[in-house]
This record gives sequence, C-alpha cells and structure tokens, in this order.
Amino acid sequence: MSRKVTARQNSRDGLNLENHPSVLASRHPANPGSASEDSAQLVFGPDDRVQVTNTLGFPARAVAQILVRFTAGPDDFGTGFFVGPDLVLTAAHVFSQPGRSVAFIRVIPGRNGAASAPFGFADTRWFRPSAAWTPAMAPEADFGGIKLAQPLGNTVGFLGLHVFTDAELAATFDVVGYPTDKPPGTMWDHRGAVTPSPSFLTYQMDTTGGQSGAPVFAAFANGIF
Repeated sequence: MSRKVTARQNSRDGLNLENHPSVLASRHPANPGSASEDSAQLVFGPDDRVQVTNTLGFPARAVAQILVRFTAGPDDFGTGFFVGPDLVLTAAHVFSQPGRSVAFIRVIPGRNGAASAPFGFADTRWFRPSAAWTPAMAPEADFGGIKLAQPLGNTVGFLGLHVFTDAELAATFDVVGYPTDKPPGTMWDHRGAVTPSPSFLTYQMDTTGGQSGAPVFAAFANGIF
C-alpha cells in the first residue's frame, strides 16, 4: 500500500546532504509563537533540536522563513519550502487568519540569522490557502501555496513531492524550520520517525511557533522527498 504525503519541518549542520547521490546541485516577535500556531507543536521532554549552521547546502537552502505583514496587529512568521522555481508550500494558517488582512509576504530561503539573506528574498505575486481551509479551518486542509515574484527556486533548488510506500515511511525523517523561540532567523532540525495515519504523518519531533509549514522529508536513492 502507498500513501500520498507531502513533505513538511527542523535543523543541524549534519543536514548537509550535498553529497547524497540524489542531489544535483524585520521584525522578530518579542514573544515566541503566535495565536495562529498549531497547538500540536511542542517540545517532547528535552529540546533535541539542533541548529543548521550550514544553510547554503541542499536541501537546507530550499527551506525558507516566511514573514507575513498584516495590515493591523503583529507580524507573523512561518516556514515554507520550495517545490518549484517560484512556488513555496506552507501551512495555510501562516497567512490565512480570521479577521486579518495581509499587507505583504516575504520569503527568505536559507536564512541563517537576523541579518542573513544568502539568496536574497522574494515578495509574492499571490498566495492561496487550500480550497477546503475556509471556513472550517480543518487541520487536514491546513496548507497553501505562495507564488513568488522572483524564481528563487532556480537558484536554491526545490524538494520533490512523492507517494511514499510503507517501507519508505520507515525511514528517518527531518523536520526543518524557523522556530521563534530560538535566535531570530536561525534554522533548526530534529530527526526521527514518522507514524502514518489516513490523513496525517505524526511524529514526536520537537517543533514550536514559527515552524508551521516546515517540510518533513527523508533522503532516498532517487531523491529527497
């Protein structure tokens, strides 16, 4: 049996998979998290996340911090990942929140600190949640796309989407993103196992506010998905 699963989130210097056979090449919130963050995000016991200090290698550079400036109220932060030259996937609630209008969204791939933008940044042409996200805001519909004004994916590369077999789901996965309880603009990873269910992959890997929309991926002989 196979299940269609999209990659989703965390970080380590050892995340550099550049030699893997499949690889071809603001304002920060004063308080971590936001009202929009999924309550399922938490740290299980000791915080085992590891900072990704080399964000220039693939796949780290295809993971981006997302800044959302609303017309009123505080900014929000999330994580996204490139799946095409100018398309980033993330969680819908990063930019689609009840009663709030977006002024602009900025995407910064491979960011490595508050003053870092090693590949520049891109603003957006459009952004859309999944059709099922509103009005119910069901967790299984919490995803959306951001279309960029610049094709940064041609520079940083992009992660593949994949139909995983049961055997592949037994692999070790990485959750890579930009938690707001860590130094501003830094990427963090946690590596571990996933458990499939009909609608979700669940895991006990540490995630906190700011990591919404981050990829969960694993490396296989034919690619990183």
